[in-house]
Amino acid sequence: ATVKELFPTHGQPGGDVMPFDWRPGTATQALGSVTGSVLVLNLGTNAFSPAVGTVVRISGGGVNTTTTTDASGRYAFTNLPLGVSFFVSLDGLANADISFGGRVVPELGGSAANANLFGVTGTVLLSGQVVTPAGFGGAQPVAGVTVRVEGPTGPYQTTTGADGRYSIAVRPLRTYTVTPELAGYRFGPASRDVAVEITPSALNDFEARELPPGFVAFTSSRDGND
Repeated sequence: ATVKELFPTHGQPGGDVMPFDWRPGTATQALGSVTGSVLVLNLGTNAFSPAVGTVVRISGGGVNTTTTTDASGRYAFTNLPLGVSFFVSLDGLANADISFGGRVVPELGGSAANANLFGVTGTVLLSGQVVTPAGFGGAQPVAGVTVRVEGPTGPYQTTTGADGRYSIAVRPLRTYTVTPELAGYRFGPASRDVAVEITPSALNDFEARELPPGFVAFTSSRDGND
């Protein structure tokens, strides 16, 4: 029996891929593919939708190329060498403000591997409370504190209410610096670095200590020259 008789679909689209070419003296490496979908989570509706026209990149084993998702949010890379690890990531999203997560495809060993990617759009709440130190009457909320949030997006700003609480809608999957300010008070900590995920970030609290009359708070410069 000939190779063509044993593998009649060899070399045809969707046919069998042999580890080596059937012709004598022309051994070639088998090739595989990596496919998947790109989906976007809307934090407002908690629903996924396909990311159409999104640029997807694959790299590894001397391969570094891109493709674009179709109308169903799917992508495909073909003619990839087997036994090589690849990293699949998003170069950008068409209908989401940020992307997160790349996928490692370890040592591609079959004819195909699946690697779905995800994005997210919307905002989440970053919140906390400003209170006085716990004394005989317990910790008391401090109203009117200006809370500034700075990071890759923003800046954002709000003021604590009568209960000392604040809440700001921010973009997720970023790290922000939160700083409280109110004349006549010193805060502990002076600021917080908060890594915001795709769920609300609460308990970002501060303690406010009232300064004695006439006391002026200052911050030393980095070189020690105040």
